[in-house]
Amino acid sequence: MNKIKKCSYYVVENKPINHKLGGFRVHKEKIDASNIEDILNKILEDYFLCNKDKIPKRKYKKKEYIKINNKKLNPVVAKIPVVIAELTAKMNLMSTINLPQPAIEITKIKKNVKIKECILLQETNILFINGFIRKNVEYVTKDRSIHAYTVEAPFECKAAVIYNKGPKEDISFNRVDEFEYGKVEKISNSSCEKNALVSKSDGEINKITIEYFNQRPYCEIIRSKIVENDMYILSEEEEFREIEERMVVYLTLEVLQNRQVSLITNI
Repeated sequence: MNKIKKCSYYVVENKPINHKLGGFRVHKEKIDASNIEDILNKILEDYFLCNKDKIPKRKYKKKEYIKINNKKLNPVVAKIPVVIAELTAKMNLMSTINLPQPAIEITKIKKNVKIKECILLQETNILFINGFIRKNVEYVTKDRSIHAYTVEAPFECKAAVIYNKGPKEDISFNRVDEFEYGKVEKISNSSCEKNALVSKSDGEINKITIEYFNQRPYCEIIRSKIVENDMYILSEEEEFREIEERMVVYLTLEVLQNRQVSLITNI
């Protein structure tokens, strides 16, 4: 077994200094003090290159926790709703309210927006929204009695979605793979025993089907804004039954999807 040549000394500023550093392949030469750092780096590099098989490898134990502010926190995986997009949809609507009896005055009209359905079309950025506006009309009749009437005005619209930074909608597609086995048949008219016919095996179907059950994205309404104009025309008796409405509706929505997310907790 060849031994690594040891260095007995080297010179710094023309002053010999003895070093017992086994395994260093350094030539005896005069070394200028200005490049002493480069020389020492070269010595260490040569040492580890020559003795890499002799240096024991340290085994590190995998940490099962993260330490922050002297507290041990455990990483866990949770399934939570993740906001993948936020948008504002605009709708222009016109409708007519027919009161059940003639009125002489409207005291109050209260409106609330309800979302029935919200569908994000796959591989597009189009969101289809379906819902209605519930209107509660409070009015006064000719005998000075107060009445209330509730009606629902449906609406449909679509809006473009701009995804937040990070992964978009998390969707996995189903897959069906088919495969076949071959069979070998001897040729009856051939005199040679080695002659054979190779073909696919009939009468069987071999298939692998992979099916994913994805989490459907859904919407939550954050804010609604209605800018409206209500008009009614009085008859000769100073009564009316029809109210014509013109509305511009703004809906601020969040598109969410349940996903697995890594969290840090102290439990």
